Amino acid sequence: MITKLIATDLDGTFWNDEKGFNEEKFDQLLKRLDDNNGHFVVSTGNDRATVDRVMTKFIGRFDYVVNNGAQIITKDNQTVALHQIGHDLSSQIYQIILAMDVELEHGVVFATGHAGYMMANERGVGRLAHIMEEEFPELQSIDAVTDISEEILKIILRVPENLSNAVIDRLQETIGDLAHVTTSGYGAIDIVPANTNKAAGLATLAEYYALPLSELVAFGDGRNDLEMLRVATVGYAMPNGDQMLLNMFEAAVADNNHDGVLDTLLKS
Repeated sequence: MITKLIATDLDGTFWNDEKGFNEEKFDQLLKRLDDNNGHFVVSTGNDRATVDRVMTKFIGRFDYVVNNGAQIITKDNQTVALHQIGHDLSSQIYQIILAMDVELEHGVVFATGHAGYMMANERGVGRLAHIMEEEFPELQSIDAVTDISEEILKIILRVPENLSNAVIDRLQETIGDLAHVTTSGYGAIDIVPANTNKAAGLATLAEYYALPLSELVAFGDGRNDLEMLRVATVGYAMPNGDQMLLNMFEAAVADNNHDGVLDTLLKS
């Protein structure tokens, strides 16, 4: 498939369930893109540090739309855009979360471009507390949002999966147009700056490179990929992904555990 802009989600899409991928095929694809002056973009709810830990060998060969579109960085390390949630608004959102009286499966995390922060009294609390400790190896404890000196790009929480859609709706209704509430699936909820999503981030990156979005081919598995798949000329849903996406978009040739993204691109 000859195109100049390829974007893919990572968890459940480009990465397999062990957070790996076929490096030989990826190298082959990147060489093909280089020959065509194209770009490969990781478009993910993860932060850059998490991406780089998994894709270390390929740093400098792909672009970033991370934190669900809040942070856009080129492969040569130029920050194109950085969208933040103000500290006052972050404090308000945190109080809204607490007032919902819903079971949280780990403490609320305030993610910046370099670290994660969690209230000290929430460390180690919740059935999935270990997940945030793994995702943010240098997770820092705070007593108030005002203790964070960096820009806040994203607020992360997690609820039982069967409650996630209802919680997202309640949060969005309460927060209104001050921020955007989305999901990475499996009960994970991200709150990002208003008008921020993967599609908006990709549009910004495409403009930076003077590329039309008509060049975009995109892959995703979850509802936070919906806007991205809609703006792509060709959008692929993963066979292992959300049924709503599979009803709307063509399926990749295989799931995330069988090189679905890479094989769709290399074999077409």
